[in-house]
Amino acid sequence: MKLLKREKEILLTLKVFDFFERPLTAFEIWKNLFKLKNSKKPTLFEIVSLLENSKNLKRLIGKKDGFYFLKGKENLAEKRIFEDILFDKKFEKLKRLIWFFKFLPFLEGAFLSGSMAIGNVKKESDFDLILIGKEKRVWTLRFFSLLLYDILLARKKGEKKENKICLPCFLSSNSLNLSPAYFRAAEFLNLVFLYGKKEIFLKFFEENDWQKNYTHFSQLDFGKEKEFEFKKSFLRKFLEKILEGKFGDFWEKVFEKIQRKKIESFLKREKNEFPRRIEISQEKVIIHLNISKEIELEKEIENFLKVENF
Repeated sequence: MKLLKREKEILLTLKVFDFFERPLTAFEIWKNLFKLKNSKKPTLFEIVSLLENSKNLKRLIGKKDGFYFLKGKENLAEKRIFEDILFDKKFEKLKRLIWFFKFLPFLEGAFLSGSMAIGNVKKESDFDLILIGKEKRVWTLRFFSLLLYDILLARKKGEKKENKICLPCFLSSNSLNLSPAYFRAAEFLNLVFLYGKKEIFLKFFEENDWQKNYTHFSQLDFGKEKEFEFKKSFLRKFLEKILEGKFGDFWEKVFEKIQRKKIESFLKREKNEFPRRIEISQEKVIIHLNISKEIELEKEIENFLKVENF
């Protein structure tokens, strides 16, 4: 069976999202379509036509309740409906927690990331956030973020993660690029912009333009006018005022020194055999203690692309 390039791309896209147990609508396949070399951007009509009429695809993929999936995964359609309902309920809880962004000094942007952003939602799911801070104030933002959500008893701790805030990624507004991967490309197409001016939204995806090597579209093609900001609290205005300039530079170094020691101590105590991603600098603080799934997906896709006639 010889597949057309576009049929291969549809199959590749469903394969990536099958990893997250996420069936897709025709529109979602088009919007999230992964690309092969020298492939032109598709139209929605082209994707719908292939899904409805391609004999090759009908042998390889199934359809139920308007969702497409790899053959034999019919159960995912019902699971998807349940997860969409659960996402809406959990997102209401998240909105109550991000209201406190108004107290965080030097916060310039925030995204909901991880499996929940993609739609793989469970009752016990937490809220993985990417927080973007002002240049040269990442460690200050991180210090107050951890402190605030600890005070609120809303931060993920150990196995207690249901509806808790997880803060694995802090980025400086002058260093927003993250390493390319199939996992992250799928995630980036579905990141939920929670806070910030549209300039930070645009800058984030412009600095991560490696995505164009993986997918036909990015969020820049669909959401250029996004902007979400809360009115700053008096406390935040006060903290930003006293922690700017040279005095703020001094405390940024103090906060960095304190937190680096805590991170080093934590990593020594945290004994597991999972592969990690640790990036710590003046511009980024990224701590993912288990990236097994990301590595697994990369291997699966690599093998998938080697299959004969693909």
